[in-house]
Amino acid sequence: MTPNDQPDSMTGDEALTAARHNMPVFKQMLDAQDGCVPCKLCGGKAIITDAGIGAGYYIRCSNHVNFRASRGCMIDGCRLGGWAYNVMDWWNRLHSPTPSSADNALREAVEPWADFHGELPDYDHPLRCVFESGIQYAVGLLAETLCVEDYEVCDGTEEFDGDLGGTLFNIVLAAMPVDEHGDPLHPEQVRAALASSPAAEAEPASVAGEADPLEVGFWKEKAEHAERERDVWKERAMDLRLSKPAPVEAGALRETCEHLESQLDLGHATIFLTPGKARTILAALSKPTPVEAGTLREALAARLCDDFTAREIAGQEYAPSFEESADHVQDYWRALAEVALSQPGSSESGGWLPIETAPKDGTVIGWVPCAKRGDRIELVKLRNGKPFTVGSEFAFDRPPVTHWMPLPSIPSSKER
Repeated sequence: MTPNDQPDSMTGDEALTAARHNMPVFKQMLDAQDGCVPCKLCGGKAIITDAGIGAGYYIRCSNHVNFRASRGCMIDGCRLGGWAYNVMDWWNRLHSPTPSSADNALREAVEPWADFHGELPDYDHPLRCVFESGIQYAVGLLAETLCVEDYEVCDGTEEFDGDLGGTLFNIVLAAMPVDEHGDPLHPEQVRAALASSPAAEAEPASVAGEADPLEVGFWKEKAEHAERERDVWKERAMDLRLSKPAPVEAGALRETCEHLESQLDLGHATIFLTPGKARTILAALSKPTPVEAGTLREALAARLCDDFTAREIAGQEYAPSFEESADHVQDYWRALAEVALSQPGSSESGGWLPIETAPKDGTVIGWVPCAKRGDRIELVKLRNGKPFTVGSEFAFDRPPVTHWMPLPSIPSSKER
């Protein structure tokens, strides 16, 4: 079988590989050499030579011999094993052009949405490039920009018949607008519709060798839109308005937790909590039930691991950093002290407060990551201005506690 006599069932890549295999080894080497891009440093030509039977190939820049004369290239010979075309691929990856700023901007904008890497349809369908760009982005872009109706049924959060790839494909297919014959619009037609929009007219013309600013602009706009939608969901899910750091009514808190729990059970990954909202919940809880505490942990985990689905996060624990926990405890105790001091007759000299104003046992202040160990509270007394331990909660000689004082503020860098 000659290179020009390939089966009709072969794809273009398969036919090229078969043709290369049918060539003599020496011609493979010369063909691979011709397929190399110019040297990235000096623009010289790649030179491939045989290193011997079973030893691979040498590859170098044609200008490396002039390096000592300060006018050549520093890319000296490098021996690589394998097929000649593997050597060509290595050289082309090493000397490929540096991505432009527009390319990097497009890659950063695409990255949050390119989260689907499943198998693509084995036939040439217009939506193939949509798959490669990310399912969620494609659905959102088409629904928002091209006015697709009934977007809620195409949100991609459910899986039918255990076939995730087919389900997502059907979702995108349902979201795609159709032409007058009922066929899905080709991506080139979608691009033409985007280019004719008012936002596109304000974008500068594309520059040769750089990513299209129009495409970059729409990716960024979609990402910003998603963040705004995410903020709306946060406010809906966590509608707690506290005028002071005191326990809230159980009914309002339980309603919020039930809403969170129902969304987590459905597998929605669009409900997230900001650190401020999470701390507000913790400050509001005095004695949460195990169900409420578990729901909060799941919500916090979903906020911290937002690139996983809620279903994958269900068994994970929330573990803030020591710095985050310390800051939260300081803020919470300081706020409690302000509330206690605002009550008539509670202020005393030296900053000490009556023990009646201290937080009650069981108050949730924060979760601090640490090894499992028993609770132990050391009681400290001052003698001649120096502290010493007089007992613990396990001791029988424990003196009664009458006053408490919040922790002092963290000193600034200048005070340290």
